[in-house]
Amino acid sequence: MVTTVSFENEEDQPQRLIMDQQAEQDLKFRVSSRLTLEAPTADELLMTYETEVPAVRAVRRLVRHKPIDKLGGGLGGGSRKISAPF
Repeated sequence: MVTTVSFENEEDQPQRLIMDQQAEQDLKFRVSSRLTLEAPTADELLMTYETEVPAVRAVRRLVRHKPIDKLGGGLGGGSRKISAPF
């Protein structure tokens, strides 16, 4: 398996990290693949995995978690959660 990593950073396009894996064709598991990590915004990451097999393509979108401020004036209305109300 030969792995090549490249980085694309163009002004009008999102930043992309691409990992190409070329498998040796004389082995039992010889499917090559490409993993692309793309950052459309600062809080978002798009991961795409593709193989030589036409039916295998996976896309996963990851979004940064923004915790709710439970003590201040966040989305929770400023009240704390009480685990034992009695």
